Amino acid sequence: MKPAIKTGAVLGTAGAINIELGWVPTYVVVTQSDGLLRTEAFLAWYVPFTSGGTAQVVGGSTIRGATSRATANVREVLLASGTWAAGTAAGWFVLEEGSLVGTFGSENIVITNLASGTVGTDDATVTVNVTQSLAIAAASAPATGNAAISRYEGTAAQYSKGFTIGSTLSATGQLIRFAAFRENT
Repeated sequence: MKPAIKTGAVLGTAGAINIELGWVPTYVVVTQSDGLLRTEAFLAWYVPFTSGGTAQVVGGSTIRGATSRATANVREVLLASGTWAAGTAAGWFVLEEGSLVGTFGSENIVITNLASGTVGTDDATVTVNVTQSLAIAAASAPATGNAAISRYEGTAAQYSKGFTIGSTLSATGQLIRFAAFRENT
């Protein structure tokens, strides 16, 4: 996919608003017209992991949650500490856009496409799916729930993707401006 930028505006309704773009943005900025609140979010899936096993997870690996059965393709591994050989690797899995099926919990994961043709065993431990969202007012703090921007994946009958502006950000009567960015994937 080529990089893309989409800007626009919607009127706040005090309810969550789905912005359909046809793609899920990597990064979104939302600003209310009164200038009191600006919220930013990185929406790409970055899944933290610890306890990396001796089978090395690399870009191109397919991982599956041992409990949740969620699956995803790993685009890149950002190793923060430890080594795979020692079973102490820790860092972040960057997932390929559109490959996540289900929701990872705090659980062990296994590599399902090992070169040997077998499925791995406890290849790492992940925590819940992570997106980073930040609300900037007088001071900055993490934004969660209705005060955040989240991914919009569409529904079975409607496949348009984009992002959702939480109901707290969607103040009635406010003009809500947004800029959404997609990186090369």
